[in-house]
Amino acid sequence: MAQYISEHKLYDILDRVEKESIGSIITDGSNNDLLLCPFAWFEPYRNSEFDHIIIAAVRYAKGRKTYVPKIVCNFTLKYMSVLDEKDIEKELRYYKADLPNQKLWFDLKRSLEDEKELRNKEGRWK
Repeated sequence: MAQYISEHKLYDILDRVEKESIGSIITDGSNNDLLLCPFAWFEPYRNSEFDHIIIAAVRYAKGRKTYVPKIVCNFTLKYMSVLDEKDIEKELRYYKADLPNQKLWFDLKRSLEDEKELRNKEGRWK
C-alpha cells in the first residue's frame, strides 16, 4: 500500500496523525486498507497500572460464583498482550483444582501458557 504513496507524502501523513492525534486511512481500492493512528491512543493499555488492574480483577473473580469470572476472563483474553511476563508467570502458578468455574479458569490458564509459548518463539519472553 505504501508503495503507491511517495515517501514524502507518507511522512507528511504520519506527522499529521501524530501532531493532530487523528486517525488516517490509506487505501488502494482493495480490501487492504491501512489505519494509521498515534501510538498515544494505546497508552492507557501500555501503562503499568493497567496490567495490575487486570491481575487484581482475575484474583478477585477466582473465588466468585457469579457472572464476574466470565467477564474478567474475556477481558483478560482480550488484553493479554499488555500483561508482562511476571504477571503471566504469577498467574500460571496460582491455579487450584477446587476453584469455582474450574473450566473457565483452566481455559484462561491454557491461553496464558499459549501466550508465553508464542512470546518465547518470537523472542519476546524475557
